[in-house]
Amino acid sequence: MSVELCLNHQDLMESDKNDNSSLAKVPLENVVYQKVSNIVPLLDDRLPGNLYQTVISSVERPLILSVLEHTSGNQCKAAQMLGINRNTLRKKISQLGIETKSSPRVK
Repeated sequence: MSVELCLNHQDLMESDKNDNSSLAKVPLENVVYQKVSNIVPLLDDRLPGNLYQTVISSVERPLILSVLEHTSGNQCKAAQMLGINRNTLRKKISQLGIETKSSPRVK
């Protein structure tokens, strides 16, 4: 049985629509820890063998989306901000199903 983790950009933003500054005061590590801690006990006998990758991609996708939005889709600038090679960014964009400006975004 597959268990989907609900760790995404929307979850983080929904927690505080009216006061963006208070969300910035909470360390991202704490938000992720809280979300994962709520999910792990629910898994019990249904432990997926890919929990690590599921959590990493759940954080990685919104991170890349946010940086691409911030750089208006400029992959060179986005790669610089992320501290990764542009080719690595392009590979991750493909792996995570993120569409570039030339086509609509998936998911």
